[in-house]
Amino acid sequence: GYTAGTPLVMNFPTVVRARVKSGSVWSAITEATFYPVQDFSGLRMTEIMYNPFAFSFYSGDDMEFIELKNAGATTLDFGGARFSAGVDFTFTNGTRVAPGQFLVLGRNRTALTNRYPGLAVAGAYAGGLNNGGETLTLTGPLGTKLIEVDFKDGGRWPVTPDGFGFSLVPKDPNVNPSPSNPSNWRASTNPGGSPGADDPASTVPRILVNESLTHPLPPNPDAIELHNPTASDADLGGWFLTDDSKNPIKFRIPNGTMIPAGGYLVFTETNFNATPGVGTSFSLSSFGEEVYLLAGNPAGTNLTGYSHGFSFGAAALGVSFGRHVISTGDERFVAQLSTTLDATNSGPRVGPLVVRQIMYHPQDFADGSDNSDDEYIEVKNISGAPVALYDSLAPTNTWRLRGGVDFDFPTNLTLGTGQSLLLVNFDVADAPKLSAFRGKYATYATLATYGPYSGKLDNSSDTVEIRRPGTPDTNGVPQIVVDGLDYKDSAPWPSSPDGSGSALQRISLTAYADDPANWTGAAPLTILSLTPVSVAVRAGTNAATATNVTFTVTAIGTGNLTYQWRRNGINLAGATGDSHTVTNVQSADEGGYAVQVTDLSGSVISASVPLNVLVTPVFVVAPLSQTVVAGRPVTLSATVFGHPPPFTFIWSTSSVPVITNIQNGFTSFFTFVAPSNLPSFSARCVVINLATPVNGVTHQPSALISVL
Repeated sequence: GYTAGTPLVMNFPTVVRARVKSGSVWSAITEATFYPVQDFSGLRMTEIMYNPFAFSFYSGDDMEFIELKNAGATTLDFGGARFSAGVDFTFTNGTRVAPGQFLVLGRNRTALTNRYPGLAVAGAYAGGLNNGGETLTLTGPLGTKLIEVDFKDGGRWPVTPDGFGFSLVPKDPNVNPSPSNPSNWRASTNPGGSPGADDPASTVPRILVNESLTHPLPPNPDAIELHNPTASDADLGGWFLTDDSKNPIKFRIPNGTMIPAGGYLVFTETNFNATPGVGTSFSLSSFGEEVYLLAGNPAGTNLTGYSHGFSFGAAALGVSFGRHVISTGDERFVAQLSTTLDATNSGPRVGPLVVRQIMYHPQDFADGSDNSDDEYIEVKNISGAPVALYDSLAPTNTWRLRGGVDFDFPTNLTLGTGQSLLLVNFDVADAPKLSAFRGKYATYATLATYGPYSGKLDNSSDTVEIRRPGTPDTNGVPQIVVDGLDYKDSAPWPSSPDGSGSALQRISLTAYADDPANWTGAAPLTILSLTPVSVAVRAGTNAATATNVTFTVTAIGTGNLTYQWRRNGINLAGATGDSHTVTNVQSADEGGYAVQVTDLSGSVISASVPLNVLVTPVFVVAPLSQTVVAGRPVTLSATVFGHPPPFTFIWSTSSVPVITNIQNGFTSFFTFVAPSNLPSFSARCVVINLATPVNGVTHQPSALISVL
């Protein structure tokens, strides 16, 4: 039993009930559940059977299952954990998995135990796995995400788990740093998968779809190139090529067909489209296509699990698509510099326009709300000639931006050699917004800016593609991808563009875009603030009255920032810090102060801040007393010295204001007709400027006007 005063050790989720005894009276029982911190970093999702075959009298849906593995070094307690996305299941307290052990959940426990005798099924989930792919999320009892897999049934994901009897398994059941990356998954080695155990290694050679020509120059045919990266010759007899992952049993490669180690094998329409329009023959569409290779049994038409292939977009005339491996080891199937069937691929085609920068998550507003006004995408012409962003034969067919946001470029727009343009999320006809944007991103103040695009760039991941119109035909207008990427806010992509004020900036404009190694986080050279916004001080006359003024700039940019302060457009010697102090301000220091900030990308100059030096006006010549004749004109004058102009001269007679003059000059005149009903009266002038903005100054004594 428990000994009072000693620690209560809990290694797993534990329900604790306690009460207190005072004398002979017990308190009510208090209950709480404690969840000690566990290390779930070794948890893996190691098998997903999402679209299985039926078994006996059980439907295919009944045969679904999800397998988890504890690849860590400590026992895991799943009590209170639940699948919060994909399927619905909550683990009961005490559900524990030792290191190296598996846990299997299914849709129908009885069906699974009949299909896999001896299999321990930990529970049956509600709902079902989506045959088209979905996100599976397992969260801890306090809502912490433990593991998540976003699987698909197409693209670069294996084909045969989608309705052909195989399950989806990781290539390495113990290490899967990116569970939603299709490159880390394969089809199970055997139909039905291997629930409750590591899937056995496959012996099928990993032959690759390496190049495809879908829009050949006549009279050349469509073509598909395979590559054998292994060190052994491979027999492809009984394997299949298809242009439809949902219908893989199309062109059966003849028995005895060999592909040499490290070599290539090319099939053309004469092979896979031998009888056009009849049976399983197929051709490749230049408007967009998919090509898959599937391993099969040379003795029949059964698939054996392995598949490789891609889906891809519209092709320009004579341009092939080819396999390209990026820095992470992931594959892309992209337009090639040249067609190289039966040889090493030439590499990705880049340009003539490229995405240079993306500000997908600007700093949020002060209240924490999302700031889409400061989003932008910079597009640059890297070619040696101007690029018309429209089809000259059909000008309404313009270039487009597609992905997370959509924008159709205006017709008759041409981007000059080396020029850039910006696309923004607000209407550029909104002059105040455009001015504020250019004020913030001064580097881009002179760039042609277009907007709004529709949609919003996602703060965590999104697609951005530049597309150009191809030659129209009866099928419509093909949209050919010129440049594009799928960015993320997590490694290996740079994280600083995610809300810090940095943009996602391309490192090499001529290198392939969709590779995190070609991008960095770079703050666009931006002056965030310059303080004070204006200043007016009095000139000091001695050490006790000396006044200092300090200007401070806050800016962000790429690399180290340098500064050069200016007064009235002229550089100030030695003023090269992020602040500049004018000591013992005198009249000669007055002017407009600005700063030029420079980073690796260039320079920007701030707006000018006025420094006004205040000098209280002093009457150099005060209005003079005069004897005048009634009915005749009288002129009084006053001359002052002070700073800054303008000066407001308020003239009054007998203490009643008569006229006000506002002028930059130092001398004011007051002309009036001498009255006949007063033998005498006083005249006075009050002068106001920025140094005496309220009461102003006057002269003593007042001018006495005597009337004859």
